[in-house]
Amino acid sequence: MRDEYDKILRDYIRRADQDYYGGRIREGPRGQLYIQPKVFTEKINYTQRIEEQIRNCQFAWLHRRYGYEMFITSVIMLYRMIPDSWKDEAFEDDMKRAEENTLIIIRGGRRYRMLNYFEIFHAIINLLDRRGVLLTEALSEVI
Repeated sequence: MRDEYDKILRDYIRRADQDYYGGRIREGPRGQLYIQPKVFTEKINYTQRIEEQIRNCQFAWLHRRYGYEMFITSVIMLYRMIPDSWKDEAFEDDMKRAEENTLIIIRGGRRYRMLNYFEIFHAIINLLDRRGVLLTEALSEVI
């Protein structure tokens, strides 16, 4: 009875080809079953997209003929690209500090208070550094 149950179970597992958690069920060389865990890979290289947006911020500031507005827009876009799951308490503290440190802009004789987007950019860079997005570990063999 036990052998028949094992045969039915093996047939079912082969047809299903995955366990409850999505792991692939494979048969080893001696007929034993093992689970190959499901591995997720990113479809979009999101780290590279964030790197490109950081470059856009730098480009906007270095080429001032586009104006401060382009820098502001680039920083806002970078901020919006950060997933909520990445944001931590230190980032929230840095953002509060950035909001407190406003700039005073004078245009046409009128004074305006404006968010300091340099501080916001700095807070984002600090967050990415804490998350390990900015640096990669380069392994090299020593012979």
